[in-house]
This record gives sequence, structure tokens and C-alpha cells, in this order.
Amino acid sequence: EVARKEATMKHTSRDVYAYGICMYQVLFNKARPYKNVTNVDEIVAQFPEFRPKIPKKIKREGEAMPVLIHLMKQCWDNDPMKRPSFEAICALLKKQ
Repeated sequence: EVARKEATMKHTSRDVYAYGICMYQVLFNKARPYKNVTNVDEIVAQFPEFRPKIPKKIKREGEAMPVLIHLMKQCWDNDPMKRPSFEAICALLKKQ
């Protein structure tokens, strides 16, 4: 949203999106989620469809993994108002 000049939003949806990116980096051991992108303009040009690719073969197994992937995708929702709050994220994570 910031790159698209939507900085007037008064909620934490941008932080939730960034949290989803951090989840991607941790879950899939990826330092750069946008591996082949060199500048923000490229990301903005491909937005809102542009999201990191989730590997088909997941190295980390476990019953929590599908839940975490679903949460990560929710954090990336194109509609900032549909992204979960940090309170909802914490509640979900405490259950796992």
C-alpha cells in the first residue's frame, strides 16, 4: 500500500502483510521473497497479484504447517480490511 501511495490507511494491515512476508521467510528459509525483483516499481507494477511463490514440496512437515500457510496467505489478502488483526493472529498461533 505504501508503494502504491495508499499511506493514508489508519490501521495495521501493512504490518500484517509484512508479517506474512516474514512468515514466508522463516517457514521456507527464503531470505528474499521477491528473488528476481530488483526494485519496488517492479513489485507495484505486478500488484495485487504479485506474491511470493509457495514451494510445492515443503521441507518442514507437521500438522501446523497447513494452518501457518493459510494464515500467511490471509496476511497477504489484496483487501487490507480482510487481513487478520494481530490479535487474531496471536490467538491462532497460541492454539498451535
